[in-house]
Parts: sequence; C-alpha cells; structure tokens
Amino acid sequence: VSYGAINQPVSVIFLAFDPDDPSRKLLRGSIMYFTDTVVQGEIMLGKKQYRVVLKDLLSCADFHGHLKEPVSGVLLMIDVNENGIFDHKGEIFDIVKPFNIKGITYEISNISPDGETIDIIQSERKVEEIPPPPDLRVGHKVPSFVAQSIDGKPVRFPEDYKGKKVLLQFWASWCSDCQREMPNLAAMYAKYHPLGLEALGISVDKPDTLSDVKKYMQSVKMTWLQVYEGKHWQSSIVQLYDCRNIPGALLVDGTTGEVLANSDDVLAARLEPTLQKLFPK
Repeated sequence: VSYGAINQPVSVIFLAFDPDDPSRKLLRGSIMYFTDTVVQGEIMLGKKQYRVVLKDLLSCADFHGHLKEPVSGVLLMIDVNENGIFDHKGEIFDIVKPFNIKGITYEISNISPDGETIDIIQSERKVEEIPPPPDLRVGHKVPSFVAQSIDGKPVRFPEDYKGKKVLLQFWASWCSDCQREMPNLAAMYAKYHPLGLEALGISVDKPDTLSDVKKYMQSVKMTWLQVYEGKHWQSSIVQLYDCRNIPGALLVDGTTGEVLANSDDVLAARLEPTLQKLFPK
C-alpha cells in the first residue's frame, strides 16, 4: 500500500473451513479474511502516557481516509485503567467522535495514512466520560457497594467481612452453567465456612422471579447471603463490576478488599485447590 512516497507492506490471510465439517455447515462455501491493519504505540493525554492501538475494522489500510466518514470503521483503543487490556467500556472509541478521558474531551484532528502518527486536540464539543471497568486482577481492590439481601439484611461489601475470605459469586437460577456449578460451591462452602470462608451471591435473575430464585436456593442448599434486584443484566452490582458472563466469581479479602483469586481459579474443580492455599489447616 502506497502512502505518498512510503510503501507499507500489508498482508491479508484468507480462510475457508472444511466443507465436510458438520459444525461449520452454515459457513460452507464462505471465505473469511483477517488483516494485520493494526498499529500500536503510545500517546500523551495531558501529562500522562497511555498504551494505545488503532484498529482498522474495514481493512482499508489507510487510517487518514477514515477521518472523513461519519462512522469511521477505525477504533482508537486506550488502556485508560492500565490493566494491560482494552476494555469494551470506556476504552474503545471511534476516531471521528470526541471522547472523554479523566474529565477532558478530546478529538483526533489528523492521522497519518499509515497510522503511525495521531494528532489529538482538546475538543470544543463535550461528551460524558465513560469510566472503564474496575481492575479485578489479583491484588487490586474491588469496588465497594451497599445492598440488601433477599431476607432483608443490609449488606456492605467488603466492609462487613473484615477478617474473612469472601467468595463473591454472580449467578442466575436460569443459567445451566450456574446450575452445574452450585452443588460444588455448596459443598465447598459447607467445608470451609467453619474455617473463615464466607460467600455472597449476586443474582442476575429477571424481574418478578424471586420465588423461583428462593426455590432454587433451597434445592441446592445455598445458605449464604444473596442479593436479588430483579433487574437481570442491569442490576447495579452487575453493572458496577462489569459482569458479562455467569457463573463468575471473585475471592476477596474482606479486610483489605483485595482480590485473592479470580476467573477459573474459583470455579469448578479448581476452587478447592485455591481454598486449600488460603486455609491450609
């Protein structure tokens, strides 16, 4: 691809699935392509440097030309919370639209065709900042919240759990993966609760299903506190933690609020080895 006097190599990889693969039946005869039209580097916003990536979704390999479109097809991805990934919320922006970082609205005034240089200015337009999701990696502190349990008890997390290790779990009674997970979780809770393990469930159930939630809890012996707002994925704690998949869980130090373990380390067969490290006795 020529950018004036500059020639830039760009590769395109085409892929066709095995036409005899029954799992790819719908894609039989289709050809898909992948490109390397991604540029990564750093930018300065104010006095702070951020890691960024420009991603060309349309595979035109000319970033400058996209600035003329009302919707560009090019994304500017900024690692605002510095967690090493580009979160879908508050860190991915269309290059022709203003964006707000740390209370200041910026816009892109120019991009070199190869994407190596970006000119960013403070915008006269104003848009609201979209905070990125909390950093829930091990060693980082969880967001605190106040809620009410199903049985009417006030819940302050993590303040109410000082001196305890707390398994914070996102689940729903309609979720088949959660249903497979619950018997093991109930067994682990019964075994490690006398040693100092607590649990707090956050229901992602739909409106007007509280009776179903209670019946399911009783059937699998979920005796720990549960929070049910009946707002499905719009529940405030689900939004606060940016929970997008269930079952999901975090093991949290109730004293410091720090994440002790997350992801697969607190689900299924890997839960007990994780607990054994915290409760060696």
